[in-house]
Amino acid sequence: MGGDYNLNEKDLLNKTINGFLWVFFGNGIKTVSKLVFLIIMARLLFPEDFGLVASLGIIISLMEVINRAGIAPSLINIKELNKNHISTGFSLSLILGVLLYIFVYSLAPIFQNFLNANEEFILAIRVMGVLFIINGISRVSDGMLQRNLNFKRINLIQIISMVIGYTLVGLILGFLGFGYWALIIAEMTKKTLNTILLFISYKHSLSVKIKRKEFKEILSYGGGFTLGTLIDYLANRGDEIIIARVLGTISLGYYTRAFQLMSVPVEILNQIFEKVLFPVMSKIKDNPKKLADIYLKNISFIFLISLPFSLYLFLLSSEIIRAVLGPNWEEAIGVLKVLAIGMVFRSGYKVSESLANASGAVYKKAGRQAIFVTFIFIFGWIGHYWGLVGISSGILLAFILNFLIMQYLTITLVPLSFSDILKSILPSIILTFVSGVPLYILTITLRNIDLNFILIVLITFTLYIILILSLIKIKPILFLGYDGAKLLKSILIRFKLEKYYYINISK
Repeated sequence: MGGDYNLNEKDLLNKTINGFLWVFFGNGIKTVSKLVFLIIMARLLFPEDFGLVASLGIIISLMEVINRAGIAPSLINIKELNKNHISTGFSLSLILGVLLYIFVYSLAPIFQNFLNANEEFILAIRVMGVLFIINGISRVSDGMLQRNLNFKRINLIQIISMVIGYTLVGLILGFLGFGYWALIIAEMTKKTLNTILLFISYKHSLSVKIKRKEFKEILSYGGGFTLGTLIDYLANRGDEIIIARVLGTISLGYYTRAFQLMSVPVEILNQIFEKVLFPVMSKIKDNPKKLADIYLKNISFIFLISLPFSLYLFLLSSEIIRAVLGPNWEEAIGVLKVLAIGMVFRSGYKVSESLANASGAVYKKAGRQAIFVTFIFIFGWIGHYWGLVGISSGILLAFILNFLIMQYLTITLVPLSFSDILKSILPSIILTFVSGVPLYILTITLRNIDLNFILIVLITFTLYIILILSLIKIKPILFLGYDGAKLLKSILIRFKLEKYYYINISK
């Protein structure tokens, strides 16, 4: 029941690598599925349809933060777990789900007025509110699978739910002319299927009973975690709230589609840190040196993935928008450029969050997040005078400042310095610069010969990946750092790929 908190270093490393690979693989498939869905639906629906669903997401996501109540993280973090923790956690999830549905159903007109949404918002939010109850049923099962580091099962469930429940159902309804309801029904089908599969994977009693002792234990940790998550929600949704209030749902539609393109790698990385890194760190939370080592490896991994990709998005934003979304979405080009610059900061602070959660410093984290939220709304509001790009730029500044604040929190929790962090991300900066110059020259050249924008995307992306892989093969330690090169080599060996892509990591 309690899970293994006494894994040796080798077992923990193997489970960590397996977890990373499964989450990376799972989110890769889900991301491809989302992109296919987006490419097709962007041509079937209008920006205002996406804007309406995005405005629904603002309220649904807020209520889900409260609905989660830090229950799954509490079950992951409590060392001595018993059946009363399970039943209490399930009961809390279910009761909260019912109460939140009643709350949202009753206040739907107020939410609609606050977000300047159209009349369709009221019925749609009342239908989607059922998700609070559906998600509450699987909360404990999800937490226990994470606690047991069963990332393979979790990701298989998410893949099935996404591909069948969301993409397939959504596309069928989209072609049948359901409009924005195609997006809503697809989301609800995905969540329902996800709940069923999670509960099948980890069954527990469905009896509703709350034990005082276990309730206090869950609340003591979950309360701080929820506070931090609530503030995190305001930070991540603050831009959408400002856009919906000031510019309306059409502008929100443009913004959220550009954001979805930017978030392709960000979503994968953030899921890794939420689903893998936090449970792993929780198991070694009493060893600051190990925590520091894991932190450095993960922050370097983020920069390695995010920096080259953000540069590519920035340089090719015009072609990518036209290729993926079509000719009616050109207002999103400037937004995508700004969002691309901030990609690394959106993922980078998540490692510090996982560290703070695992160390029990949830209230310290929450305090810093409160400052972050203040930045979001101040800079975002100032930026709205310059439209969508202005709001995006204001949010970018807030994320940069938050990243720096969270690095300072990190060095107060584990034995690290700012110079240690800088050294860990230096290889990815070098890699991005060395590969970025040829990418820029190639992009300008292809534009000058008036090549089709889809061909420009395909050619530049293919050659960019080949160039990066070639640079890493020639000088793996220079472009990855020793730990990054060592991790890559272990992955190549594990999947028997070394004969196709051999790297020498001898210093």
